[in-house]
Amino acid sequence: MKVEICDNCNREIGLSEQALVLDGRIVCEECYANLKFDYVAIAKIQQLFLFLLLVELIILPLLIFLSKACVQALLVIIWGLIGWLLLFVFIALMRAMKLRIRVIFLYIIGFFIPIVNIILWIYINYRAIKILQAVGYRVGLMGVKYRDLR
Repeated sequence: MKVEICDNCNREIGLSEQALVLDGRIVCEECYANLKFDYVAIAKIQQLFLFLLLVELIILPLLIFLSKACVQALLVIIWGLIGWLLLFVFIALMRAMKLRIRVIFLYIIGFFIPIVNIILWIYINYRAIKILQAVGYRVGLMGVKYRDLR
């Protein structure tokens, strides 16, 4: 009987184990669990991420151009809360994409550096789009359409 070798970790898959196929590659059960994405979770988290970015981009000009102190104070509080929500959604998106903890930690540090955070947002969103397109989802400006997730 032919012994299968995992294409991911190069470990022999024993006779008592099940060889699985993922994206045209033969993998062991452990690698399959680590590599298989929850595509619906990625799509929903990406939609929330893009929505929060849009809200933050709408609030920022209002914050700059409104002159009333009380309105500005309220917008600063809302903008700060959305920023923290964006950070948690950013982390959830990276976890759903199964990035390593060290990489996520580096991205979190980059999240607080101006200009670098925008580059990271674009890059993580790009990776999420590529993951979703690889399985056949049509990804638009605000992510996958909700009716396509069912």
